[in-house]
Amino acid sequence: MELHVWSPVKSAFSLEPTCLASVYLCELHSSETKLIQSSNASFTSDYRLPVLCLPKDEFISSFYDICAYLLPEIDEKDTAFISYLLRISRVAYSQLFIPGNYEVVRSQITQHTAFPLQYTVPLKLKKDAYEFTTNKLKLYLNIANDFLKQWEKPLDEYLADMQTLPPSFIFLGSILIILCLDLPKNETKAFVEEHPDLVKLKDSLQAVRISGKSTESRVSGRTLKYALHSVVT
Repeated sequence: MELHVWSPVKSAFSLEPTCLASVYLCELHSSETKLIQSSNASFTSDYRLPVLCLPKDEFISSFYDICAYLLPEIDEKDTAFISYLLRISRVAYSQLFIPGNYEVVRSQITQHTAFPLQYTVPLKLKKDAYEFTTNKLKLYLNIANDFLKQWEKPLDEYLADMQTLPPSFIFLGSILIILCLDLPKNETKAFVEEHPDLVKLKDSLQAVRISGKSTESRVSGRTLKYALHSVVT
């Protein structure tokens, strides 16, 4: 199998939270999966990543559907938490493109984007980032932190055996990794660090060694025009 995700940013394997979560999910539960930072979303009609490519030209897209394929036993509580975390995911993603972070992130996106979208795509993402606020993100994270404390087992028990980590925890940890990237304007990093459980989850997930083979490839301007646009619409 192959997992296609958006290109990396700074120390994160992928710049988009659901892609990063899918990478960790495959690493913990499907280590034979080849991880590909292709930024190629042409596999599906809605031009979205992540996409898990199966034999016989079958494709599974979205973090939730990949979870359901790799972990059929996913329960309703996990499903509900994943649905909630999608809101945080969009806000977290937008933080990459606010003024102060934009130039750093743009320089990395352009390495994987065909001309002339090296310029137009980052500008579109920057414009869309204004929809979200840091205050909203802090509220979402407070609620997510409360969710961690209401689970069946204490967080430490899950972290002692990472393969028992619920998919929603993997998703939250991936969002936190994006939020704590070393970027010039990062008002949320200090806020995350005020919550010990969030820090513990982030650090434990980040310590998972991504051993899958990764490759990078450029794709057509037409593909990226629709694919990257769809991430923030």
